[in-house]
Amino acid sequence: MALLTPVVKAGFSDLGFESAVLTQQVLGGYGYVREWGVEQLVRDARIAQIYEGTNGIQALDLVGRKLALQGGALPTRFFALIRDTVHAAHAVPGGPEFGQPLAEALARMERVTDSLRARIEDDASEGGAASVDYLRLMLLLALGWMWTRMALHTLQLDADTGDHYLDKLHVARFFFLSSCASIH
Repeated sequence: MALLTPVVKAGFSDLGFESAVLTQQVLGGYGYVREWGVEQLVRDARIAQIYEGTNGIQALDLVGRKLALQGGALPTRFFALIRDTVHAAHAVPGGPEFGQPLAEALARMERVTDSLRARIEDDASEGGAASVDYLRLMLLLALGWMWTRMALHTLQLDADTGDHYLDKLHVARFFFLSSCASIH
């Protein structure tokens, strides 16, 4: 919980703001006028990045405090949970399609975490410089883990469970092709 609190707060409010701005862009000039209401969504999403500690502070908390908390045990335990899901994916027909990219993202995130810890030992300012990007990578890994869990659950259901469940597989595939692959 301590590890993921800054990730969830900052990560989702960043994604919300980015989505609101993209919505505004889709509407072009109309996205800036009051009658469509999108300009209000952009303002509301932006303030969420500031409430409860700015997202920059959340990123600094993640790297500056959470990585070192309990001797570095928090990310290790989190990564172990993800590794359990990767192993479970190999036991589910069709599961490796989701487990393999998650395993690759996890391996890259572990390397980044080890590298960042080593760099912080040499120069404490390295943590601050990398904190926002590190938080985004942690968010993508956590989302990949959740999509894998949803995909595995869906793969274990009966074949005629409906389009809603098949759509989850499609979105999970899209996520791994577009977002989780950026953890490198």
